[in-house]
Amino acid sequence: MDEHSDERGLILTSSIPRCRKIMQSLSQKNSQRIRLCHSKNEDGKSQDDVISEHASDPTGVLLSSSLWEGVDLKDDLSRFQIIAKVPYPNYTEKRTKAKMSKFPTWYTSQTLTKLLQGFGRSIRSDEDWAKTYVLDTAANNVFFKAQQMIPKAYYDVLGMEDQ
Repeated sequence: MDEHSDERGLILTSSIPRCRKIMQSLSQKNSQRIRLCHSKNEDGKSQDDVISEHASDPTGVLLSSSLWEGVDLKDDLSRFQIIAKVPYPNYTEKRTKAKMSKFPTWYTSQTLTKLLQGFGRSIRSDEDWAKTYVLDTAANNVFFKAQQMIPKAYYDVLGMEDQ
C-alpha cells in the first residue's frame, strides 16, 4: 500500500474475519485509507454507498470478502489490487461436498473462476490498467491444477505461454 500511497485500490480476501485480521496488521497510515465493504456492512451502508464514498477519496482502498465479482472499479477507481487469500469454496458445506464428489474438477473450477473474476475488478477495458498482487502462494497450485481451464485471454496476465 505504501507503494501506491497516491492511488485508489482494492484488497480482496476470503472472509470477514480475515478482513479484520488484515485491518489489525496495517500501519495506522494505511488503515486510515481502508473502507470495509461487504454485502452487509456493520454501519448499515450498502455496498454501493461504500463504493460511492471510495470514489470521492483519491487514496481510498476497499477491503472486502464480497467484491470478487459484480463491481466495476474502472480507471482511477482502482490502480492496484491485492488478492490476500485464494477464494476457495467452503468445503465444509453440504452442497460443496456433494458437488466435489459428483464433479471432481468442480472445486478447482469454482476457485479459478472466482480468482479470475477478482483479477478483473480493477481492469475494465483494453485501455484500463492496474497492478495486481497475489499474496497467497496457494494461487500457484490453483493455476497449476486448472491450467487446461484458464482462458487464453489470461495467459499474458498470468505469465503463461500460448500452448
